[in-house]
Amino acid sequence: EDLAQLDIAKITHPDDRERDRVAMREMSQGTLDQYKVDKRYIHKDGRTIWGSLSTRLLRDSAGAPLHYISFIQDISDRKIAEQKLAEHRLQLIAASKLSALGEMAGKIAHEINNPLFVIQCKALEIRQLANEGKLGREEIEEAADQIEATVLRISKIMRSMAMFVRPSEGDTYEDTALADIVALFIVGIIFVG
Repeated sequence: EDLAQLDIAKITHPDDRERDRVAMREMSQGTLDQYKVDKRYIHKDGRTIWGSLSTRLLRDSAGAPLHYISFIQDISDRKIAEQKLAEHRLQLIAASKLSALGEMAGKIAHEINNPLFVIQCKALEIRQLANEGKLGREEIEEAADQIEATVLRISKIMRSMAMFVRPSEGDTYEDTALADIVALFIVGIIFVG
């Protein structure tokens, strides 16, 4: 009885109304035969309910529109299950990334320890040259350049690690040719060594 008093737009979620309007207009113009969509509805208590809508426009013998026939099936449970599954997938991806990171920990430690060793050696070299009175501007600039390059290398490693373990749910994806991916991979191998 309550539904009979309402216009379908009033119980349709605001974000889904325009799509419905466009589909109804296309059906009335004859450019769309039927309309099928999963959409949200507003329950009388205010909560959102998901429904699978299938609508067809009936016409009279002259082709004039008579009325719409719609079938709506409550799919809220399915949508909740899909959401939980998507969340679970994201958790599995994050766990997989952390697991892979754990396996790579030894390699990463090596990658970070080598540049730290360079910094330590440069610091000792600077101290030794200073103690011997042989510390000139040229030696200072050379040591500073090597230290700065080494710190940048460590920073790059740390950024790569942070990018690897961060949540990826907000990532955007685009189609990319396999040849481009392989080319980037080869460049990465050559650059990183």
